[in-house]
Amino acid sequence: MPKYFFVFLVFIFCIPTTQAQEYFKTQKGNKVLTKTQLDERIKNLNDKAKNNTFVVTTSYTIVNTMERNDSIIHIIKYEFESAPGRNEKLYTLEHKAFPDFRLRNLAGKKVTAKDLKGKVTFINLWFVDCVPCRREMPILNKLQEKYKDKVDFRSITFDSKEEVTTFLKTNTYNFDHLVSAKSFLKNDLGVKAYPKIIIVNTDGIVEYIGPGIPPTFNKQTKEVKDFTEKDLEYLEVILNKLLQ
Repeated sequence: MPKYFFVFLVFIFCIPTTQAQEYFKTQKGNKVLTKTQLDERIKNLNDKAKNNTFVVTTSYTIVNTMERNDSIIHIIKYEFESAPGRNEKLYTLEHKAFPDFRLRNLAGKKVTAKDLKGKVTFINLWFVDCVPCRREMPILNKLQEKYKDKVDFRSITFDSKEEVTTFLKTNTYNFDHLVSAKSFLKNDLGVKAYPKIIIVNTDGIVEYIGPGIPPTFNKQTKEVKDFTEKDLEYLEVILNKLLQ
């Protein structure tokens, strides 16, 4: 083999292999991150959101890729998905007796935990200025109309009798409203976010605790869709099982 050919082979096999470095940035942002930095940022955002009443999960999708010299730059779009957290004291009451209370409804009648026994009870926790609470009232009224002969529908709010009475002059909400319950909601139930739904069986045991009816969004307009009776199906499954 000629000497110059041997040297050429050595030269070929001694060339170090290089791989283009990947970077990530948003379309409008100026900061460029490595994959390690991006993963760390996502992790920090998700860890920080774990303590919130609503847990927000952050992820990203690559919408475009560019090559510059020996670098690959991915243009990304952050995506956020929120879900109710279960870190409130309220959720520890699941499968336990509903806490004792003494509250009054709009008619001034005293209601206690004993009044929840003997019939399945659907409880909605809300307050007058709560936008998500108000949004779900029309569909909750439909649920109440369907089950009113079999299920007690009660609401509990920290608002006063006067505030709720004024609200109902221009809004329809066909529940039995227990008012001025600030201490009970905060200390006994440990509620931090509204609305909430609680379903209690005939023995006064809490069978279900959850947020208000989950909203759905129009992906194009990013607006909240109106509730339909289909959104009630998961609640009807619970009620029907308890009524068997």
